[in-house]
Amino acid sequence: MYEPPETGGPTAKQKPAIQYEGDTVNVKLQTRLTRSSFTTTQSDDQPVAEDKPNLPRSKAPSLKPGRASTRIVGLFHALIQKAQLNDWQPQQTERPFAASTRALEKAAQTVTLEKQQPVAERLVITLWERNLEHSQAINLAALQTRTANPQQAAIVVGEIMACRNSAKVEGSLGLKLKLLNVPLWLPRPVARKAINSFGQLFGEIGKPDRRILAIAVVFRDKTSFVVSDIGLIRTNRQFIPVDSSYELQVADKLIAERREFSKSLKLDDELRYLPDFLLHDCQVPWVLEVFGITNDDKYQVHKLEKLQYYREHGIPCWQWAPVVDKVMPDFPVKT
Repeated sequence: MYEPPETGGPTAKQKPAIQYEGDTVNVKLQTRLTRSSFTTTQSDDQPVAEDKPNLPRSKAPSLKPGRASTRIVGLFHALIQKAQLNDWQPQQTERPFAASTRALEKAAQTVTLEKQQPVAERLVITLWERNLEHSQAINLAALQTRTANPQQAAIVVGEIMACRNSAKVEGSLGLKLKLLNVPLWLPRPVARKAINSFGQLFGEIGKPDRRILAIAVVFRDKTSFVVSDIGLIRTNRQFIPVDSSYELQVADKLIAERREFSKSLKLDDELRYLPDFLLHDCQVPWVLEVFGITNDDKYQVHKLEKLQYYREHGIPCWQWAPVVDKVMPDFPVKT
C-alpha cells in the first residue's frame, strides 16, 4: 500500500513529481544536489555535523500550478520501474546481483532530473565487474569522479552490508555497501532522520532472505564521503521491492510457483488504489493484497475502502491477512 511520497503547496492540479514523457521519466526531487560549503572539517570516522545548503531565494507567489516533489526513494522507485525489477516472468529462475545492477544502470539513461539533467551523470551504482578487487576499484573511482566537485553530490545506489556507529561522533553512522570499500557517513541529524524513517529496515540488514538497498545523496569532504539524504527499501533476494516481511513471503511463493506478476510502484490509470501486487497469468489480471496491520484505525478504513472499490468495479482480488490466517491462501489458478 505504498506510494512514493510527494509534497507541494495547496495549489490545485499540481503537476506530479514523477512525469512520464514517452520513454523518458523526469523526476523533481525534494533533496538538493548542490551546497555552498561545509561547516567543519571531517575525517573518516568523524563525519561533519551539518553542511550549508544553498538557501532558496524567496519568490513572489505564482498563480500557475506548481509541481510536486518526491523524496529520494521516489527516484529509486522510478529507476526500479524503468529497469523492470518489479516485474517477474515465469521462465526466470534467478536474478543475479550483477544483472540487476546493470539493469538499473541502463534504466538511468532514460531518467532525468527536474532541469532535464540525466540522472546517470550523478549516479553511482555499485557494480560487479570481473572480480571483487576490480569491482571495488571501479566503484570507488566512479564515486570519486562524481564527487570531484565538493559542492555537487553523487547519487549512490547499493546494497547495505553493515551499519556501525561512529567511534568518535555520538549519533553518527557509517554504512558499508556491497562492492564499495569506503564507508558512507551519516552525520547525527541525517542518521537520526534516517532511523526515524527506516528504523525497521536498519534492523533487517544482513537477514539472508532479503536485501536492504540504499539510495543516498553523497558529498565528498577531503578523505570522506558524507550523506545528506538517504532512502532505504527492502527487496527479496530477486530484487522485487516489498513493503513488509509478509509481502516478501508472497513474492517468494509467487516465484517458487513460477507465476507472472509485478509489484505495483505507481498508480495505474485504470485503478484508484495502488495494489500490493498484480498477477498477470490469469484470464484477467488479479490484484493481490496483503493486510498485515490490525491496530491502526486509519489503515483499516483504507482497507475497507479498497476492497469495496474492487467489488464495485468487478476487479478480482486475492487477499491475505497474516494475523488472522497463519497459512497463506492459494493463489488464483493460472490459465
